[in-house]
Amino acid sequence: MVTQVLILIIFMFIFSSLVQDRMAVTLMYVFLGVFVLSRWWLRRSVDRLTFSRDYQKNAFPGDTVPVQLAIKNRSLLPVVWLRVQDNLSLDISEASSFRQIATIGSKETINLVYELTAKHRGYYPVGPVKISSGDLLGIFPEETRQGKAEYFSVFPRILNLANVQFNSR
Repeated sequence: MVTQVLILIIFMFIFSSLVQDRMAVTLMYVFLGVFVLSRWWLRRSVDRLTFSRDYQKNAFPGDTVPVQLAIKNRSLLPVVWLRVQDNLSLDISEASSFRQIATIGSKETINLVYELTAKHRGYYPVGPVKISSGDLLGIFPEETRQGKAEYFSVFPRILNLANVQFNSR
């Protein structure tokens, strides 16, 4: 996409030089300015994003555990759109990932909440979180991957042994 936009800018420059029309030259400069500004904005805003995941790391079968993803924009520039994806095991979730699209203002924090359901005992990965963003025009899609996979333990069900009859020999 970037190559196509650069070819379009070069074509507009050649066209405006040949035609020598003020409108064509102005349009070429506006398009070039939007191109440069959107690239700069995207780099500045995405580089300043941080996230944290807060949840109870273990549960018993049948328990539901809320997970809170806090995404903070430390930049003065807002993030126009942001796609958040947290990969999950189907043994602890109805879907293979949690997905949400959001907008974050300057110096703002958003909290995204979803739930894990402990179905079977085991040790399951949660994450990694994948954060994707781009500019408003869709010229520069940028993807950043933050964090590592964490783990969620589902302990075996506890049985009351007082009611169990053992035969003695």
